[in-house]
Amino acid sequence: MTALQMHREGDWRELVGATEEWVASVRDATPEALPELLSRIRPPAKQDDAQAAQKLYERHKPDGSILIGCDIALPAGTGIINCRVDGEHKQIRF
Repeated sequence: MTALQMHREGDWRELVGATEEWVASVRDATPEALPELLSRIRPPAKQDDAQAAQKLYERHKPDGSILIGCDIALPAGTGIINCRVDGEHKQIRF
C-alpha cells in the first residue's frame, strides 16, 4: 500500500514511516532544519501514483471547495478530503 497526502493543490507527497532516529532528530532540530527533515518522510510522490491520486481527488471533491488536506491509499483508492465549502469544514470519505 502507498499512502499519499496533499495539502497544496497538485503537490502529492508519499508518507514514509518515521523511525525513532528521525523523531529524535526532529526533537533536537532548529526551525531552519525542519523542512529538510520533514522532506525525508514526505518525499514527492511517484508520477504514476500522483496521477492516480489526483484523478480520485478530482472525482470526489465538491464543486467550489477549498482544499485543507487529502489522504489517499493506493491501490485501494480509499481516502478522505478535508475542505471548506461555503466557509464550512467538510469531510468527504471514499
